[in-house]
Order: sequence, then structure tokens, then C-alpha cells
Amino acid sequence: MRMPLFYTLLFYLSVPLILLRLLWRSIKAPQYRQRWSERFGYLPSHISRPQTQPLLWLHTVSVGETIAAKPLVDALLEQYPEYCLLITTMTPTGSAQVKKQFATVMDDGNIMHCYIPYDLPDCVARFLTGTQPQLAIFMETEVWPNILGACQRHNIPTLLVNARLSERSFNGYQKFLWLTGSVFSRLSAIAAQNEGDARRLQDLGAPKPLVTGSLKSEITISDKLQKAAQQLKSDWSLGGQHKIIIAASTHEGEDEIILSAYQQMLSADASLLLVLAPRHPERFNRVNQLCLDQGFSVQRRSANTHVVSKTQIILADTIGELMLLYGVADIAIIGGSFVAHGGHNMLEPAAWGLPIVSGPSVFNFAKIAQDMQERKGLLVVEQTSVLSEELITLLTDANQRKVIGNNAKEYLDHSKGALSKTMKIINRYVSM
Repeated sequence: MRMPLFYTLLFYLSVPLILLRLLWRSIKAPQYRQRWSERFGYLPSHISRPQTQPLLWLHTVSVGETIAAKPLVDALLEQYPEYCLLITTMTPTGSAQVKKQFATVMDDGNIMHCYIPYDLPDCVARFLTGTQPQLAIFMETEVWPNILGACQRHNIPTLLVNARLSERSFNGYQKFLWLTGSVFSRLSAIAAQNEGDARRLQDLGAPKPLVTGSLKSEITISDKLQKAAQQLKSDWSLGGQHKIIIAASTHEGEDEIILSAYQQMLSADASLLLVLAPRHPERFNRVNQLCLDQGFSVQRRSANTHVVSKTQIILADTIGELMLLYGVADIAIIGGSFVAHGGHNMLEPAAWGLPIVSGPSVFNFAKIAQDMQERKGLLVVEQTSVLSEELITLLTDANQRKVIGNNAKEYLDHSKGALSKTMKIINRYVSM
């Protein structure tokens, strides 16, 4: 009991530093300067509903989790039309993705959105008093001691779905077992992505998780998205004259690696087009300048201008378009894998049947990466010095591109089923 109290006291003392960090981040991303009241549990005026309408709460953190949650949101809306769904995020980019992805149902009032409150007792109390959720669903590893404790006291079931915990994160959590043990044990149920995640979570004191697979495998490409990608690919490739490589969700230090490899690849195919998609919006301008400083001809996606024959790089400086941009590419490079970040979702390019290239840092998707590599649907490049060689080989071998892409797509198709298993768990608590 003493340790969670220490955690809360430390959090209160850290609030000034947290606000200073928001101000610092707002220099490059002004959205961090906005809507602070929501972070302290004060609900925005647009969040209102009839007192008789029950509410489900889903927390998705940021962009990736929000995209992964779409099939789950659709299933919840279909199965529980009498419920209102509140989606919370922590970042402005996650907030923007919610508004973009669910604009229609938000207009209808079936979905509401705000930031999750800071994990402080008074903030959490204000939030729960105003929303009164009947069930709280958290994505992946997003658990907060005071939020879970308050939900438990208010008899609100709490579910952790699409749960994952890498070996690296597990080792970090073990150093704070005095806190993590009491936190994870408060969860009502857990839907883990694989056996390894389930074992690590249980070792931290969580109730025995059920293994459901990853919700990120529940990807469908609509006819509308397919047509939009085909049109954009025709425009950017100038009617098929140019091959296109996308480097998706790159982090600090990776853009230089990608640009170096791209420069070498131009010797094999001078018409090759690179779509460079930095992970964080605050880096857009910096990466754009980096490309210009290295002498590349760059167009920004946000400018929405026609690609011309001299264009070499398209900077993907928009939010929530990654699935569309994968549909434009011939080869996908997974960012966050050539620096020690652990990689990003490789199932999205797999849905398009793309050959996928990754660096060695894949601990965020270790099981998926291992399985895809075993099925020859993923090429892992251990040394950045040979990245250009591996990519040139793929560029010049259409059959190899097709085989690797098909293998990736088959792996994805065989991985589906997480949604139905997750909904079975949710159903037990919604009907209580």
C-alpha cells in the first residue's frame, strides 16, 4: 500500500516537469499546447449523452493502436448499438487519427473522444464521475495504477486486449515488481497476442491471459482504398515507369541510413522513387531539410502536387495515410528496426502482398517477425552496410519480390481470428 502512495506522490511532484515537456514538444507540434484540461480529467463540452445510455471506454494511446483498434471498434458498434463508445488517446497524433478514422460515427454521436487523464487520483475521479463507463478496455501494454485501482473500486471491469510485452520491457518491469505486481493483478482479464506475451504478463502478477493473437492481423483493404492506391501509384510511378520503395515510420538516425542506401540504389535504377515516412510529425521539417541538404529532389505529400520525372523522394508528411502509401509501393522497409526501437507493424504491408525488409531490431514484434521470417515473408538485414545490396537484388528480381510478398500475405491471412476471440472475452463483461 505504501509503494503505490509513493508512486502517486512522485507523479504529483512531476506534474510541473510534465507540463514543461508538453510546452517543449509544442514548439514543433503546437497541438501539445492544447486541451490540457482534458489531461486533468475535465471533460470537453461535446462529451455528453443521455443518462440512460451506457458507455464503453476504449483507450488506444496513439496512432498505431488506434488503427489496430478499428476492427474492434466496428465490432463493438455493431454488437452493442445501444452503447456509446468513448475512445481516449494520449497523443495529438492519436487524437487526430481517431477523428479521421471515425469521423462519420462521431458525427452520429456513437463515438466520443478526449485525452486520457493523468494517472492522479483527483484527475481519474473527475474523469470516471463524468463518463461512468461500464467497461474499460486498454490496448497493448497501457496500464496505469491509479486508473485501474479507481475502476476496481467503482466495480468497472478492466480488460487489456491485444496485449504484448517484449522480453526487454519485461526485464524493465521486473525492477519495479513492488508496483507492477499490484497493477497487473487488478485487471479483470487479458487477451495476449502470443504465448510468450502471456507468460511474461503472468510472471508480473497478471491474471492468466488468454492467447488470442494480434488484432493487427485483422486488416482488410476496402475497395475504396484499393482504388485510391491504384490511382496514386499510377500518378507517382508516371504510369508504371518508376518503381517505388517506401521506408515507413522511420526514427531519428534511420533517415540517414535509408538515404545512403537509396543513393546507392539509384546507380542500379535512376528512376527509383522513395517514399519516406517519418514516424513523428515534429520531425517532418527536419527530415525534409536532410533530404534537400543531400541534394535530392523532394516533394511533400501534404502539398498534394503532381509527381514529375525529376522527383526522387516523396516526404510522407501526413497522418493516417500509411496503409494507402503501402498500396503505392513495390517494396516496404520497416522503420524503427535499424535503430534500437524494436520495429513497427509489418502486417500492414503484408496485407498488400509487399516484400518486406526490416533491420535487426524487432523486439516489439518479435514473434511475428520470427514467424514471417521462417515463412520467407520477411527479409531481415542485419547490417546496414548491405541494405542497398539486398534492396537492389529485390528490385531486379520481380519473381523474388512476388514470392516474398505472397508469403507475407499468406502469413497474415492465416493469422486472423484475434477479433472473434477478443470479442468473446468482452462479451462476458458487457453482459454482466
